Amino acid sequence: MPEPERDMRFRRQEKIEGRGISPRRLAAAKRALQRQADALPLFSAQIKAEQPTPEERIINHDNNFADWKQGCRDAAAKTWREARAKLRALPREEQEMILKYWNKSGMPAAAHYFATVMHQYIEQGWRPEQ
Repeated sequence: MPEPERDMRFRRQEKIEGRGISPRRLAAAKRALQRQADALPLFSAQIKAEQPTPEERIINHDNNFADWKQGCRDAAAKTWREARAKLRALPREEQEMILKYWNKSGMPAAAHYFATVMHQYIEQGWRPEQ
C-alpha cells in the first residue's frame, strides 16, 4: 500500500538583519532626539545629556526590532508545533483528510490559520467538504 502524501504547506519566516546606520537614518535619529529635547525647553540641557547618541539610538532600535521579530517567530513556531501535535493525535484517515483540505485551501500558509482549522475540526466538529 503506497504511503499517503504527508507534506504540509507553510510559509517560512525570514530572519531579520539590522538595517545598519545610513546617512538617512542618522539624520532621522538626530531629528528625533532634537524633538525630544525641544518638547520640554526648560529641561532641554538635562534631556540632551541623558540621551543616547544618534548611532546608539539606531542600534537600540534595530536590536529591539530584532527581539520583537524573534518573539513573533517563536510564537509562530509554537503554534505550528501545537497544531501539528493535534493533527498527529487524530486517526490516519482524518489526518489525510485535513492535510488534503489544508494543502488545497486558499488560506495563507501561516500557523494561526492551520491552528484555526484544527480547532474547528476538533472542538467545533467542522468537517471539510470532500
